[in-house]
Amino acid sequence: MTTVSILTQGCSANAAESEMMAGLLKKAGFTLDKRELADIVLVNVCTVKGETTALKAIRKIKERDPTKKVVIAGCVTQRLLTKIREIDEGAGIINTHNVHNVVSIVEETVHDTPLTALSREPEVKIGLPRVQKNPVIGIIPILNSCASHCTFCSTKLVKGKLLSYPKEAIIAEARRMIAKGCKELWVTSQDNGAYMLDKGQHELPALLEELCALQGDFKIRLGMTNPTHVIKMVHPLIKAYKDPHMFQFLHIPIQAGNDRILELMKRENTVEEYLSIIDTFKKAFPGMTIATDIITGFPTETEKEFLDTVDLIRKTMPDIVNISRYRPRYGTLAARMEQVPGDETKRRSRLLTTICNNVSQLRNETWLGWQGDILIDEQGKDGTWIGRNFAYKQVIVQGTFSLGEKVPGKVTKVTPWDLHAVTDS
Repeated sequence: MTTVSILTQGCSANAAESEMMAGLLKKAGFTLDKRELADIVLVNVCTVKGETTALKAIRKIKERDPTKKVVIAGCVTQRLLTKIREIDEGAGIINTHNVHNVVSIVEETVHDTPLTALSREPEVKIGLPRVQKNPVIGIIPILNSCASHCTFCSTKLVKGKLLSYPKEAIIAEARRMIAKGCKELWVTSQDNGAYMLDKGQHELPALLEELCALQGDFKIRLGMTNPTHVIKMVHPLIKAYKDPHMFQFLHIPIQAGNDRILELMKRENTVEEYLSIIDTFKKAFPGMTIATDIITGFPTETEKEFLDTVDLIRKTMPDIVNISRYRPRYGTLAARMEQVPGDETKRRSRLLTTICNNVSQLRNETWLGWQGDILIDEQGKDGTWIGRNFAYKQVIVQGTFSLGEKVPGKVTKVTPWDLHAVTDS
């Protein structure tokens, strides 16, 4: 019996596709196991932030065992294909649009006749067999690609055109997840706010309301949603968030705090619009967790424009900031612009990281003394468990628990990254 191990990089959409490929392989009779025991390793790569991490993982596998067979899946570009072949001529290759072909790709790789499946026609990836990494977390993709054309991003180069998945299929997938015992449903994609824009509509709030209307004990985490869409549906979205099934968590990436840089990025929203969104949501949900993304050192960004970003962070006080140093992506418009020196980009990133850690510490200190239910969704280290409160705040607890269990707790300590609570257990 051939044994396969799956290594996943990148976002929750990639994680969902790994679960689907695992499901298809298991259904076809393959055994899934850890890397050391596998006959073949499937690496589901992410190249949105560049190719380095993907290539490093492939090299590492081949250096440890040159005879190990490899299949590369996920965000595979034609440029990456050439570099993969330099590392391993015998690798099977399958891009994100060919998840349904994973069984044949793996079979042919096992028999030393590797295939390459890089067609660009998007497929609806809902309703496929799944092997979940976490039995209480159901990851539900709702669309492929995005509706934006950001000059720094390679998503559209990899994912192609926007394709929203049918609402009925999404609802059916959610029902299956709930019936299997999932306590968290992660609504995910490259940009959830673009749902049904390919049909000329903003339908995300309506989708969330239908998901919330399902029977069961579960919470919904809405993934990344760009401000250019949120500003057009802010009030319907807030109405959807008022349902108790919704985690009070909003991931809304701004990327920069200066309008000239946002225009160069083709972000299609202004700083003022972003501030309006944050203010409106915080008034509606004072305890809401806000996450955002920032790119430091975007081409031509001046020191003053960088400090505008610092000022925006201090004004909005986000709980979580994902900071990326700008790196040119092959084939993007920004790669052809005047570049900020790498050491300056790094300096700005380090400074912003320090500021954001301080902001996160201050935000988390407001939770000291909070008491309420904690949904256990992960086992931690050294006898700890990781849970989430109503605002999707990460809460560390000690005791004897099980995944999916709700436990009452009181926050007694915080760090910039999490809350620590005591329980009755």
